[in-house]
Amino acid sequence: SYPVVQGKDNSYYLHHMFNGESNTSGSIFIDYHNSPNFTDPNTIVYGHNMKDKSMFGTLDRYQDSALYQQYPYFYIYIPGYVLEYQIISCYAGRTRGIGYTYRFPEPADFQEFLDGILSYAEYDTGVEVKTEDQIVTLSTCVNSNRNYRYLIHGKLAKKMEN
Repeated sequence: SYPVVQGKDNSYYLHHMFNGESNTSGSIFIDYHNSPNFTDPNTIVYGHNMKDKSMFGTLDRYQDSALYQQYPYFYIYIPGYVLEYQIISCYAGRTRGIGYTYRFPEPADFQEFLDGILSYAEYDTGVEVKTEDQIVTLSTCVNSNRNYRYLIHGKLAKKMEN
């Protein structure tokens, strides 16, 4: 459970806490290109892969499909709502790969994105995805290769009032 913030760029919150205090651990943050209310076709959320397993330090455990079977959803809390995302794809991808696409001028572009992230998946989740779906991409470092990130993509399954 962490606050999710958004800056004017994707650098500031790498080394600043949500309250603006300088800290090497940084914060969990939304890509500055995205809308802060998680309504874009693909909202990208970044977090450090901490050695103590805090922040996004356990995302790469989803390499094991057994964990997915046990926990196929993740949740984001925004004012007034809980957003439930069903995981559709998990994999280690290149730092500038298709998973980081946030603009889709044509519906065919979003379909290409969906096909791409599903093709990279380490295992088939069996979850159907449509071009009307909203995706959240969770991204963290892969400690063994600085050119790769571990990504988990989830589609919005429910928006619940809280």
